[in-house]
Amino acid sequence: MGCEEKIRERFAMMIDRGQTPDFYFIILQLVGPSLQIIRDNIIRSEFSPSTTFKIALESLESIRILHSETGYIHRDIKPGNFTVGNRKNYTKIIMIDFGIARKLLTKDNVLRLPRKEVKFLGTVRFASRKCHRHEEQGRQGDIESWLYMICDCFNQDLVFALKNDLRENDGNHKCFSGQLPKEFRDIMLYNDKLGYEDIPDYELLKSFIEQAANRMKIDLTQEYEWERLGPIPGHDTDDET
Repeated sequence: MGCEEKIRERFAMMIDRGQTPDFYFIILQLVGPSLQIIRDNIIRSEFSPSTTFKIALESLESIRILHSETGYIHRDIKPGNFTVGNRKNYTKIIMIDFGIARKLLTKDNVLRLPRKEVKFLGTVRFASRKCHRHEEQGRQGDIESWLYMICDCFNQDLVFALKNDLRENDGNHKCFSGQLPKEFRDIMLYNDKLGYEDIPDYELLKSFIEQAANRMKIDLTQEYEWERLGPIPGHDTDDET
């Protein structure tokens, strides 16, 4: 699959743009509901471990493609910014909302120098610690937010306002011995070592998720929970696009 095809497969695409005498507009590809809406309004329960691990792997691959194929970082990774596809594509997970994405590389493919201070952008619950400290984020910022998103899929009642608590005692927080898979601690500790300029080892991150699934005897070939409902309620299934 080529670069452009990968991007079309995983990101909501712009169809057109323009302006009227009164406003500017853009037309985007129609997608289904976000993971947050599916969980809160359709399933109305926490995602199962199988669904959560599959979401983790699919969203991580989208982040990898965004970083490596486009040179951008998203800066607002969260369940509300991943949707399912529209109509019969409801088993696909699509990344949306690039309103605060930032080009990390120059046109010559050189890493941009980090700014000394950056205003807060993103969503408080899922923002990286660097974002809260008004520091420049690199690729590792998206991975940190991705980890918080996956933790939230497991248990949305965990208090991530206390993100530093997870790192006390070398990361041996009680959350990692009860409420969350211990492999999530490995992800956190690995990502914490990365700097602004570093490229995450996406295959290593993927392996942590797969290790957790294997240890917990989770079958990753199971359907997403919403698949059991058929096409998402309210979405026409006659058109494949």
